[in-house]
Amino acid sequence: MGAVALSQSYFFTDLSQKAYFKNGVDEILESPKGYMWVAGRLGLVRYCGNDNPKIYERKDGESLASFDVLEDSRGVVWLCTIEGLFYTKGNYLEKYQFNDSVTTNQRFRRIIEDHDNNLWVLSKKSLFQLRRNGHEFMVRRIKINFELSEIIETSGREIWVGTNAGICVVEADSLRLIVNTASVPGHIGKVRGLFNGPHNEVYFVDNFLNLVDAQLKFTEIANVAIGKVDGNFVDMHEGKLVIAESADSLNIYHNGKPVFRFSSQGLNLSIWRGLRVDKQGNIWAGHQRGLVKFTPSPIRKLPLIPISSGIDPLSIIFLKTLTDSTLMLVTDKYQF
Repeated sequence: MGAVALSQSYFFTDLSQKAYFKNGVDEILESPKGYMWVAGRLGLVRYCGNDNPKIYERKDGESLASFDVLEDSRGVVWLCTIEGLFYTKGNYLEKYQFNDSVTTNQRFRRIIEDHDNNLWVLSKKSLFQLRRNGHEFMVRRIKINFELSEIIETSGREIWVGTNAGICVVEADSLRLIVNTASVPGHIGKVRGLFNGPHNEVYFVDNFLNLVDAQLKFTEIANVAIGKVDGNFVDMHEGKLVIAESADSLNIYHNGKPVFRFSSQGLNLSIWRGLRVDKQGNIWAGHQRGLVKFTPSPIRKLPLIPISSGIDPLSIIFLKTLTDSTLMLVTDKYQF
């Protein structure tokens, strides 16, 4: 295990022993009401920080592997999964039925709601708009000639899509490439993360963290050495970017500068899954065996509980709750 605080320290809480998380967490979403939606293999959990969660499961009791979660303007929660598009209905999860079984059962990866409350859902090779018509949807398919990975609605109310060649915009029923990353030396081409910034700017992640300007030119902010990561392992909020490699490391950037690095070696956390930065700046990280939370705390000199005489105040850079009365502390000099 290792934690390196560069300019920000984090306290670590392991929630993996809770029965509704221990079988694995794939994706996480913060509700507008402040609680967390956690999608795991057992279903969808509404987690309020206590031991009385609301759990939504499939009626057939089968497990799910999720890639994205959305709570829409009507309070319905949608899951993009390996088996199709699911949504909450009553106390259960139901599969959305498209006009054909191939579309209904395909692997959906991302879903958003636009300013008109229409839904957009994409898989690797398809993009659909679900246009609201009362309590029903009219489905429109967008023609594509790229592999798709990410989708957002910009402050200018355009639908931007991350692809294997860069960023496209939806125009009528097709996509037009507007930011070509594949032709730029040093860039891998594939957009792995696509985010609206706090001041109407747009960021994307390939093997760099990049800022797109009003002229659709992009500037590299930081080389994030993203390795084998895909879009499920990247999130950004208010300038804070978190990236997890599929092996064991998690890296946090703020305004393009690295502030914290964490390695899960020795903690039995297995492979990272979904990430989420909440409104308070906490980082939620799902993995194959559960869920962990990183809470920011300013680096400052703190006196430790006396362990031996003559010990100097140290910088606490990592803290994990083991039991109600036991803590693990890592400082700039020691581990306790």
